[in-house]
Amino acid sequence: MDLHDSVSIFKSSLNYNVKALTTISDWNEQDSSSKAKTLFTALCSCEFIISLHSLSLLLCVSASDIKLLQSANGISQAADVITDILSNLENKIKNCNGEFKALFRDAEIQMTELDIELKKPRIASKQISRSNYQITSIENYYKYSIYIPLLDNIITDLKSRILNEKYHGISTLPLFLPLFIIKSDTNNTDILLKIIKQYFTFEDGNIIDALKLNIEFKLWKSSCFAHSLNLTVQTALKSITETREKVRGIVGHFKRSPQAAEKLKTMQEQLGLTPTLVLIQDVITRWNSTYEMFERIYNLKVPLSSVLVECNYNVYLTNEDWQIISKSCEILKHFKEITIEISSEKSVSISKSIVFSRALLKHCAHLDTQLHDSPQQLKNMISNLKQQVEQRFGSLEKLPIYAEATILDPRFKKFGFFMNSSFSEGKKTLISKATAIHTGNKKNTQPAIQIQTSIIAKDSIWKDFDEEVSSQLRSTNSTSAAIVEIDKYLQEPLIPRHESPLKWWKDNQNVYPCLFELMKKRLCILATSVPCERIFSKAGQTISEKRSRLSSKNFEKMIFVNFNSK
Repeated sequence: MDLHDSVSIFKSSLNYNVKALTTISDWNEQDSSSKAKTLFTALCSCEFIISLHSLSLLLCVSASDIKLLQSANGISQAADVITDILSNLENKIKNCNGEFKALFRDAEIQMTELDIELKKPRIASKQISRSNYQITSIENYYKYSIYIPLLDNIITDLKSRILNEKYHGISTLPLFLPLFIIKSDTNNTDILLKIIKQYFTFEDGNIIDALKLNIEFKLWKSSCFAHSLNLTVQTALKSITETREKVRGIVGHFKRSPQAAEKLKTMQEQLGLTPTLVLIQDVITRWNSTYEMFERIYNLKVPLSSVLVECNYNVYLTNEDWQIISKSCEILKHFKEITIEISSEKSVSISKSIVFSRALLKHCAHLDTQLHDSPQQLKNMISNLKQQVEQRFGSLEKLPIYAEATILDPRFKKFGFFMNSSFSEGKKTLISKATAIHTGNKKNTQPAIQIQTSIIAKDSIWKDFDEEVSSQLRSTNSTSAAIVEIDKYLQEPLIPRHESPLKWWKDNQNVYPCLFELMKKRLCILATSVPCERIFSKAGQTISEKRSRLSSKNFEKMIFVNFNSK
């Protein structure tokens, strides 16, 4: 963009620069005057003036696109902007006769003002430094010698640098960003598979499986459970914005006014409400703060109403507002409990996701029957809540990772699912993976079988027994063994919900060795990014202006100790 502006400014100030150079050329100081004469000669030539006008025109054409290029979000959008620039430049070539005619007239006017003779260079029979254009018209000569070659060079350079096959492959990388996949409404698996096969290779030579890729995309779409819950409730709360803003205003008044806060405290003491409470203001990014604000203001309904009358506050909560506040707390209580539970750092969380989504779906299904005589704002809130819960959590149990984690949790197993079909699919994937583990274990036991077989001939007493055992070990089917292990595990009684599934697995790892390996890969996954964000927040509190010289190595150790010493 700076180049565009500098060329435009230089073109508009050329006459003043030439005038200044003329004055400097008459100075007695030889060094300055000789340099001024050299620059004057270079500037006051037909080739330079027409080249300057040509470059200025082309840069002005692409100026708006360059601004878009600077604000482009990602390689793909930048490629689209450059494609538009190329299209505009190619149109210039197609319409070069009319475009250059206007440009030539402007250049001719400026050359007249600068007293520059408009002429063609001398054409020799054998030209080395430049092409010999056998054209009688001065205008056509400069069009073919300067304007069109300049356009061709810019277009060719853009195409060779950016719009090549390698760059096209790089420009597809934003398609793999989770943000793109989460926001996309259609399944892009086939498109991305085609791109991977065309532009990317893997060192181990593995071929990407379309089904596995699709599962990973669905996992990305599932997002953080707590954030999805936050977005669900935030969308629903928009339906009661009027009441919410009233409550915010009242709470803000008591936060700003020490006198009003003191009156509220005194009124609670007079009514015998101990301990005295203060109002809670909500935070726009956290829906549960709105729940806490509603809950606290409803608990202080009686003293608050009296104080508002005394203070002559101009906004009052109507009976309908109080009803909305009360019912909203009842509705959102389940969401608050789930948010606290799923954001835990000390317990397994991913296996609870399907159980909680099932609880939310059931809770929303019962809301219509319980609140049929509620205000319209509340009905709209319930409708939006049901829609968001169904959209964000309705298909969660169909994702293999969540299904496998729920089955492998001895607190839930098949009882955590809403649909039996989801449990059956999760069980199939577990059988498949357990079979692979069993097959690997079987290969490791082959040397022991061979050693045992070699001993059989030496010891005739154990011959029959060893032959029978060796035959049994060889004939063991991995799939059958995996099915037996999973069925045996599913027949085990459920452990109490408050007990640790990890402790149960530690005690039974030798009984279910294949499932134990799978459990280690599933129950370690966090259902939310809340614990990670807590660490980020702690990091922001640790590094301050007074501790700005803290080395990254010591900083990492401090955060590690702080987080793991709880």
